[in-house]
Parts: sequence; structure tokens; C-alpha cells
Amino acid sequence: MGEKRNFKELKKILNEGEQIERTIVAWYDHHQGVLAITDKRLLFVGKGLLSGLTVKDLPLGKIINVDYQIKSMESFFTIHGSGHKIEFDGVIGSKDKVKDFVEHLNSKINKHGHAKTKNDDFISKLE
Repeated sequence: MGEKRNFKELKKILNEGEQIERTIVAWYDHHQGVLAITDKRLLFVGKGLLSGLTVKDLPLGKIINVDYQIKSMESFFTIHGSGHKIEFDGVIGSKDKVKDFVEHLNSKINKHGHAKTKNDDFISKLE
């Protein structure tokens, strides 16, 4: 029920012509909502019955890197932008869905000359 409400709000916030490319359910600042990658930005929208609307967005060109951790039941993202970071706790989805979301986000921000994850740094050291 909450997911439908969050998706409805997400669609209202999109700019004209902006396209949703990937979505996943996540927690941000104690609010559950939808974390979406669009063709322009990373966007979190959460609407609670009592807490009102929570919106956080970051243009793709401002994202420097993504740190993430995938566990069996939930995952965690930290998005580093110019001068700040946004932490998403309790990202809900299968390991494959989370991995696909992160890889898609990285491919989008790679186009802007960024996108390096801590996991990438670790893997490159092993090679």
C-alpha cells in the first residue's frame, strides 16, 4: 500500500519528459520510499500517512561515487556528491535487483566522468 502511494508521488514530481529508468524500495532518514534513477537524476520519494512527503534528489552530474553493501535480506547505499553524502539504509530487493540498480547508476554517472565504488577499488587491487 505504501509503495503505491510513493510511486504515485514520484510520478507527480518528475519533470516534463523525464523518464524513470530503475526503481527500488529504500529507507532514507527513517522514511520508506522509492529510490529512482531517471534520465536526469537520482530521486527518493517517500510519503507517510503521518510524516508527510520526503523528497531528496541529486542530479546525476553531481554524483561522485557510490558505496554499497549487499546482505542477504537488505542492502545499504551511500551516494557521495559534491560536498555531501546521502545514506540509504535498508534498501529492499533481491541481490540481483540491487546489483542491477547500482550498475545502472554507475553507468549513468560514468557518462559524467565519475562513478567509482569502493567495491571497484577493492576488486582492482586484487587483479
